[in-house]
Amino acid sequence: FPEADAPVVNLAHFAFRAGRRTEAAAWLEQALRTVPVRRLEGVVQLLIELGEPRSAVEVCDRILAADPNALLALNNRAVALRRLGDLEGALASATSDTRDCPAGTIVSLCLAKVGCPVQQANAFDIVTAYGEYRSRIQNHLKEKHS
Repeated sequence: FPEADAPVVNLAHFAFRAGRRTEAAAWLEQALRTVPVRRLEGVVQLLIELGEPRSAVEVCDRILAADPNALLALNNRAVALRRLGDLEGALASATSDTRDCPAGTIVSLCLAKVGCPVQQANAFDIVTAYGEYRSRIQNHLKEKHS
C-alpha cells in the first residue's frame, strides 16, 4: 500500500490481532471509505475474520469489477460465500473458466461439497472431491464449446 493508505489498514489488522475487535472494525470501516478499491484486497480477509462475510463478498465484487484477474479477491470471495453457507456459489466462483482460485481453496470447497472437512480428509475423500471438480470443469467446458 502507498503510505497514505497503509496506516489505516495496518491499524485495523493490529487492533484485530490485539483482540480489540471494535477498534479493528472502526479502522476497517475507515479503510473501506478511504482506500482505493484496487488496494482493498488486504482488508477482505479481515472482514471475514470479523464475521462480516457478506461485506467481504461485496468488497470482492468491487475489486473484481475493477480487476477481473485479482486472484486474492476471487479466492476470498469463495471463502466468504462458503462462510455464508453458499457452497454452490463458492464453487461456481472458484471454478470460473476465466479465473481460477488457488488449488487449496478448490480442494477444500470440493471436500466440503462431499461433506468432509479438510483436516479429516482421507484418500477416498480426495478422490471423491476430485471427481466433483472434474465433473464441474467438464460440464463447463461442454457448455462453453456447444
